[in-house]
Amino acid sequence: MRCIPLVLLLASAVAACSGDRAVDETAPVEVEYPASVVRLWIDTLADARFDDAHALVEPLGLAVVVAVENDLTTDQLATFVEDGVAPELVAAYWSSFGEAFEAFRGLPLASVVVGDTEELSIDGVSYSAVEISSGEVSGEVIARQQEDGAWQVDMVGTVGAGLAGPMGDYLVNALTSATGELIAQAFETAVVPGLSAALERNPTNRQLVFDIEFIVQVLAQRPLP
Repeated sequence: MRCIPLVLLLASAVAACSGDRAVDETAPVEVEYPASVVRLWIDTLADARFDDAHALVEPLGLAVVVAVENDLTTDQLATFVEDGVAPELVAAYWSSFGEAFEAFRGLPLASVVVGDTEELSIDGVSYSAVEISSGEVSGEVIARQQEDGAWQVDMVGTVGAGLAGPMGDYLVNALTSATGELIAQAFETAVVPGLSAALERNPTNRQLVFDIEFIVQVLAQRPLP
C-alpha cells in the first residue's frame, strides 16, 4: 500500500478537538512481531474496535497525519503530540480510515490476509514492510519497532507518501507558532524516518524524494529554541 487517500473527519468531530478535553489514556499494546501487529490492527478495524486499533499505532506520526489531512491548527497538533489524538476523534477517524481503505484500495478489511515481511533500517530505526492481500489485490503496511522492542503500525510510512507535500507546507507554517519546536521534533522523530521508509519501498517516487528533502531542509534551517 503506497498511499491510501483518507476521508476527512466529520466537521463536528474536528471542531470538538479545539475545546477542553480529557487526555487519551489508551495504553500502547506491546506486540513482538510486525506481522502480528498488522494482523491485530486490521482485525480491530474490521470489528470496529477503534480504541484497540488506536493503541496499536505509533502516536506521533499519527498525530501529524490527522492534523495535516484535516487542516487542524498547530495548537491542536501540539496537543495531540503531547497527549495523543483526542479521544472524541478516535472512533470517527478510524471509521473513516476503514471506509477509505476498502473504497480506495479494494481490500475489504474482513478478507485481508497478512503475508511476508521485509525488514528496513532507517537511521537506526527498525521498520518492517508487511504484505497484505485480498484475492488478487495486494499492498503493504509499514510497521515501526519501538525502543522497548514492541512493534506498532506506522501511519506515516503506510499512508504518508501522498501527504508529504502538504506535510512540508504544514511544517513551514507550524514553525512560526509558539508550538513550532514541539512539532518540529515530532517531524524529526516520526515523519522523516516514516517517509524515508516509504521511499525505501518505492525508490522511483521522485516527488517523495523532493518532499522529504524539503522537510529535512526546513528542519535544519529552523531557528534554535
